[in-house]
Amino acid sequence: MKQIHRKPLLIACLLAGASLAALATCATFILVNGMVEGPDPIPLGWPAVLEATQGETPDFGQDRAAVPTAIAFDPRTGNPAVVWEHWVGEDRDIAFSEWNGSRWDKTVFLSAGTQDDVDPRIVFDVDGRAFVAWWHQGAGPRVFLARRDTGGTWLPAEEWPGSRPAIATLGHDLHLVFERAVSGGLEITHVVVADGGGGVSLSPLVRVRGAGPTHVGLLVQAGRLWAYWQHTPQQIGWSEYVGSSWVAPASLP
Repeated sequence: MKQIHRKPLLIACLLAGASLAALATCATFILVNGMVEGPDPIPLGWPAVLEATQGETPDFGQDRAAVPTAIAFDPRTGNPAVVWEHWVGEDRDIAFSEWNGSRWDKTVFLSAGTQDDVDPRIVFDVDGRAFVAWWHQGAGPRVFLARRDTGGTWLPAEEWPGSRPAIATLGHDLHLVFERAVSGGLEITHVVVADGGGGVSLSPLVRVRGAGPTHVGLLVQAGRLWAYWQHTPQQIGWSEYVGSSWVAPASLP
């Protein structure tokens, strides 16, 4: 496998005149990706991205045209893990594989059924536990969260009514948000999995009028957690998680 052939070639900081050394403190920047052979021209410690040769990619199933895929890196090894929608001939199931240093491990299927499971998301916590979220399309959509412990064992997935999940880790805790239908619109629901699975709590974050989707997402930066969503067709809503609760939601503009 050839390593580190796809590299950042240009970083344009929105703070005019910022030097490369100042980029570490630049809050907003644009990363333009390209390809180059050899050493990284901008040695800022970006995680390695692997370019696989033929036969070294995971088995994405029969339909390889446009497979929704997510990637994360195990903090213990630095190796990438991927999840994707795997076409099995009649529907899509969620699949997982991890690079072991020389090859991709055997595919692990995290879901099975007769309707499509879609939009997989993956993150690792600081201890190396993997979390994968996705949702099940069809009447009565449901959100699923699967966890792999530090020993490599996948635990039975938990599920809730809802769709379009987003996940993030903050320290030892996993945060999951998703939307679900309620009277008059949608509710964004927040789930916390404490310390990798020591406790699970669920609470509403905000209600949004209309049929959606809300495109809810999570962002972790400098040890702080934010949620953002489409509050109205003209507004973006947001909130910060402080302590053990969300501050009052605000919107822009």
